[in-house]
Amino acid sequence: MPNDTRFRNYITADAEALIAVYRAAARVLGRQGYTEEQTNAWAMYPEDPAAFRRMLAKGVTICAVIDSVPVAFGQLYPVDHIAYMYCHPDHARCGLGSAILSMLEAHAQSKGVTALRVEASAVARPFFERFGFCVLEVERPVRYGVAFMRFKMEKELANQQLGGTDRVDPLPLLPGSSNQDLVIRKAHPADCETLLDCWLRSVRATHIFVSSDDIQSMIPHVRSYLSSSESEIWVACDASGVSMGFMGLSGSKMEALFLAPEFHGCGIGRQMVQYAHSLHPALTVDVNEQNTAARQFYEACGFVVEGRSEKDGQGRVYPLLHMRLIAPNHHALQQPVRENISAVERKCQDR
Repeated sequence: MPNDTRFRNYITADAEALIAVYRAAARVLGRQGYTEEQTNAWAMYPEDPAAFRRMLAKGVTICAVIDSVPVAFGQLYPVDHIAYMYCHPDHARCGLGSAILSMLEAHAQSKGVTALRVEASAVARPFFERFGFCVLEVERPVRYGVAFMRFKMEKELANQQLGGTDRVDPLPLLPGSSNQDLVIRKAHPADCETLLDCWLRSVRATHIFVSSDDIQSMIPHVRSYLSSSESEIWVACDASGVSMGFMGLSGSKMEALFLAPEFHGCGIGRQMVQYAHSLHPALTVDVNEQNTAARQFYEACGFVVEGRSEKDGQGRVYPLLHMRLIAPNHHALQQPVRENISAVERKCQDR
């Protein structure tokens, strides 16, 4: 495995690269088990990139990244089923698939899964057999009018060693379920691009009063803030270790609180405010005056407006409301939060 390989969770910006990985694997590696007609039909999927993005965002999707480019990926969805396992031909047989499968197995076991399922192609069948999967049934699905042979396979996970001969330590995806097991941890340098993607999607969804040009101009500043060792960034992770949002603190001031749009309205923001309050009881925050929903959120948590500025911190004409936590709403902030500062992302290397 290349020494510069990183493994991380999927972000929206990966979608185009993963489509390219999928199609290259189908066209090139697929030739080992299928005709040209079959590989061409195989590579026609996904036709709808938006639908593929939505699928990748489900479950647990792990990417192997080299030089900032995803070159392999695997997905667990639902928790007992491997939906995707693809590697770009240029990086095949380097241990990337073995590493990703080990991580997915580890997550499935942490969720109490005792058997893992997959529908494997004729090309992938030997790979899964090496990891202890057994063929249950031969299937002949039809795609775009072309019939294929694939294999329904299963592996018992209970009391088994993870992985095969190329086993690596699994990515420590965090156990738990729903918001009751929300984990808030300190950010790591490797989180930067994931959090930037979260910020960008959140701002586009909620800050409709901010122009597209201004949003683009903010990106370098936000990237610098997220990557700085001087910044105190806390990340909210779901049950599978996927980043759902983040907050930035500077002493008792909340400098940032952003959630990915798909996690809005789930109570995560309240729990992050609760955690910040446990660190700094005298919390303050600045809110864009035009962002009515954000103001109402903070007021519901017990903040009140103490002042107003005509411009934001960068001198742009977006008025700010200066708010302070005066009377914490303990009902709004009642759900427990636990901290885990262990890394959710690490480099995996051959052993």
